[in-house]
Amino acid sequence: IESFARMSVGDLDGAWSAAAEAQSALPAGGGQNVSAAMTPLVLAAELHTVAVASLALVAQLRGELSSALQFIDDAIRRSDRGVGRQGSSHPVLRGLDGAHARGMILIELDRLGEARSILQATVRRAEELGTQLYLPSHQVFLAVERFTAGEWDDALSEAQAGLELAEEVGETYNRVYGQAVRSLILLHRNDLPGARAAAEAAEAELADTGPRHRSHWAQWARALILEADGHAGQAYAVL
Repeated sequence: IESFARMSVGDLDGAWSAAAEAQSALPAGGGQNVSAAMTPLVLAAELHTVAVASLALVAQLRGELSSALQFIDDAIRRSDRGVGRQGSSHPVLRGLDGAHARGMILIELDRLGEARSILQATVRRAEELGTQLYLPSHQVFLAVERFTAGEWDDALSEAQAGLELAEEVGETYNRVYGQAVRSLILLHRNDLPGARAAAEAAEAELADTGPRHRSHWAQWARALILEADGHAGQAYAVL
């Protein structure tokens, strides 16, 4: 938790240290015949996997994408063979958090086909497991993949689906990301009122919570809108 919080406020060194400390303090796994009940051993194995996933996210934010992919692949492997996998309480060990993190890393590596495949599989898996709370995030990540691929109609559809589902289930975390994607696309289609409204919606979410993981996309969108409005100095200040 500390690692993820530090990532959200831009303290990557602190985030790395917290995740590395958690990883070193916890067993890396355990016997596969352990009961699926939430025993201390199962809980420790889950937390170790979360720590490795956090290291992957920090590496991604630092631009160390090969290392990030290695970390997240390790986290997924551990979750697949981990103790109590069938009864796991945390979505990382169901392959959800690890899979969508892997998808985002693959996007940054320009391996878009692989990214889309794993993100779509993650949506299907979440639906099978009934974990609706995580579905909005998966839809938004699919929107980012479509945005990166230049399939902007699909990206807008995925982002809107994610935002509507987030409203339905009460998930708030990825509304900033989803609105920022919408704003960037609408801006590049010369729909400045639509882009501005989406950016303002993203910033309204941040006003209630403060910084969060990937929330810098909202400022990116705002800066480009300011530039389009002829306010280059303000745009530069935001960036």
